[in-house]
Amino acid sequence: MAGNLAPMKILIIEDDPIAIDFLRDCLSEAGYTDLTCVTSADAGELHIRNKLEHFDCFLLDISMPGKSGIEICAEIRKTTRYRYTPILMITRLAERSSIRAAFQNGASDYITKPFEYFEVIARINIAQRLAATRAKEHGDPLVIDPMPKAGSSEQYPGSFLRKIDTLIDQESLSLERDGVLPMFVFKNYLERITRVETCAIEVFAIKVEDIEDHFGRIDPANFIRFIGALNTSVKEFTGIDSAFMTHVGEGLFLCAADGANVSSVDKIERGVSECFDRRLSKAVPGYTRRVELTSSEPLHLLTASRPNFNRLIKVMRTRVNLRQSDKMSSVGA
Repeated sequence: MAGNLAPMKILIIEDDPIAIDFLRDCLSEAGYTDLTCVTSADAGELHIRNKLEHFDCFLLDISMPGKSGIEICAEIRKTTRYRYTPILMITRLAERSSIRAAFQNGASDYITKPFEYFEVIARINIAQRLAATRAKEHGDPLVIDPMPKAGSSEQYPGSFLRKIDTLIDQESLSLERDGVLPMFVFKNYLERITRVETCAIEVFAIKVEDIEDHFGRIDPANFIRFIGALNTSVKEFTGIDSAFMTHVGEGLFLCAADGANVSSVDKIERGVSECFDRRLSKAVPGYTRRVELTSSEPLHLLTASRPNFNRLIKVMRTRVNLRQSDKMSSVGA
């Protein structure tokens, strides 16, 4: 078990007894002994609905008789007390459609069969650290309501940009079905989707210029609608309903669209901006402040064992900075 973190109570829903035995053995060997294992969706849902039980992590098989693991995942995410709880999908399915559907419905990670011992433990360790971080950020995990009400004077700690980062991170899961993912989940998605032989991911960045000014002009609830409008604009532009987006700080968003053909920075910037102008007026009625978006040149990710996510962020930041310089030069010319 990772470090000195508190023990995790894990619910495993898996209809294959052999898979359950393997998971129980390797998790117990790694120090995770508080395990509840069931072999059907119905039995799992009884535990999930039981208010006398609380789980810190879920492992869900995707393919089961009756309700699928993805359907259960979506239902868990609708439960307030499990809003931030790590959910790991376990499956033999490695198709792009299954991976997209899992993350679109709230999965935190995705483990394929046959299991590799060290990968399972590494993923569970990450989930444990995540659970500990979420508990620290939000206090009692059974009563989570981090979203300030409209007009609230509640403040976030740290600098103005840190307040923005915190708000987007806290509320990203409420936008998850729209495709706005926490950064660690976005990273997991890229790691999984780039293992597929038919990988066709286009990644590009969108920077909201002067995001702190926009944040200061509208209340937190409308700011989240602002972010949601940006994501739906990316979807409309790419034509990919399962396009995902994450915030990496200071108004910079990474976008990943599986199967898109976005071609150029000019096309991205113009297309997303046109969509966003229309959608923002509906998402935040009365907000007339002009929003300037700067994009990066797109990057096509090839099939790989594991993309370097930190390097990807640096590349996208550099490309956005180059685009900003080009725009300033053209204005001064």
